[in-house]
Amino acid sequence: MQEQLEIEIQKTQTLTIKRILVVFIVICVFIGTFVLTFSQVFFKNDNDNVIEARKEHVLIKKERNNVKKELHQLIYNLQDGIIDTKTFTNKIKKLTPLYKKLETKSTVLFNELIQEKEKQKVFGFKSFKIFIANISMPILAINLSLFLVFFYLKEEDRFLKKITLPISLLGLLSSTFYFAWALYPNKDFSKFTYLTLLLSFSITSSIIAFFLVKYFYILLTFDFKFKIQNLLKFIIYDIKYKYIKKEDQKEYIQDYLEEINKLS
Repeated sequence: MQEQLEIEIQKTQTLTIKRILVVFIVICVFIGTFVLTFSQVFFKNDNDNVIEARKEHVLIKKERNNVKKELHQLIYNLQDGIIDTKTFTNKIKKLTPLYKKLETKSTVLFNELIQEKEKQKVFGFKSFKIFIANISMPILAINLSLFLVFFYLKEEDRFLKKITLPISLLGLLSSTFYFAWALYPNKDFSKFTYLTLLLSFSITSSIIAFFLVKYFYILLTFDFKFKIQNLLKFIIYDIKYKYIKKEDQKEYIQDYLEEINKLS
């Protein structure tokens, strides 16, 4: 008897640890999701390399445009008779090589800027900030949909269950679809194949998520059912044989069966 009691205690302790772990994971996931959703405000639109490359390109481009304006002004001055042909020719010979040099340098810096922009892309998105902004919302929607699934499993009202189930499943389907798109926005396949793959992933993920939540719900509620079973065992067997006289056991059985029938 003592050994059986120790086994039951150990089972209860193990189950309690599992419940605490599940609750801890759920809390961490929800907190992490909300932190992820608002974390985008702490990131720059571009990384330092892109910012520096853009500054260099803008600076050279500005110098080039200034030289270009001078060349245009020389033409206007020549047409208006402000300068003679010799002066015009000398300044043109001086400014034209400078303009070509700045134009070449501007093109090189622009290409470097494009390369840096390509390097900072994350899953096809322009920057890490934009990626976080696009991935966090479907993750939040997935978590809220999973919470609705849990609510569906827990709720006893049939009307609310009928409303909650389609909303949670549609939420899971749409959020996992958008989540998959965010991770793989580039379409290397045809549009039909691409959408079919995303939809298949969404349906499969939604089904798996539904049964995972169902498993966690059973795990969380199993402890309560386990205690009820122990209580019933105590009422039906232990009290009957330990605390009630043999001649009164039949009456006791009839009484508790009547009470159980009332519950059903």
